[in-house]
Amino acid sequence: MHMPKIRTDKETLVRKSLGVFRKRGYHHTSIADLAEACGVEKPHFYYYFRNKPDIMQEVLLHTHKLIRKRILAVADDTRLNVQEKLNTMLERTFRINTISNSGCLMGNTVLEVSDNEPEFIPLLQAYFMDWINAFEHIFIERQSPETAHKNAKASLEELQGGIMLMRLFRDTSYLSDAIENIKKKL
Repeated sequence: MHMPKIRTDKETLVRKSLGVFRKRGYHHTSIADLAEACGVEKPHFYYYFRNKPDIMQEVLLHTHKLIRKRILAVADDTRLNVQEKLNTMLERTFRINTISNSGCLMGNTVLEVSDNEPEFIPLLQAYFMDWINAFEHIFIERQSPETAHKNAKASLEELQGGIMLMRLFRDTSYLSDAIENIKKKL
């Protein structure tokens, strides 16, 4: 089957590729899968990207930027008190992660490629460090720096575990419970 020629931009390809990688994973996604999902011919991808790792790198950067803007920036919102910041971050996290049963793209990618694709590691580390920093920024308003840092790391661990178990058991209570435990840390 020959697809019609569709003009699209790099950002659209990245956004649509994100959904495919989130659902199928890095290793189970081909350029052909991405092209089909985007409604373009395979060669169209090579106009913007060198190869699949290049596409994935852009998807990871896009996802990081999106989460930073939609969730993590709440930690710096001076219009909200500390409890409102934490609640808003966690409510948005719940919404984003329960839209589909695909889990967290970043967490899934860590599990899938951390041993085989070292070029992704700095991007993934930066993403998760931003989560720790956002949590710490909130906790430090009420806790010592050491306790805030410890609780920030534990919060990220609980959140990712809740997302993973929610996906495994197809039960949102795992994520809800993790969120409630994080709220208790404040």
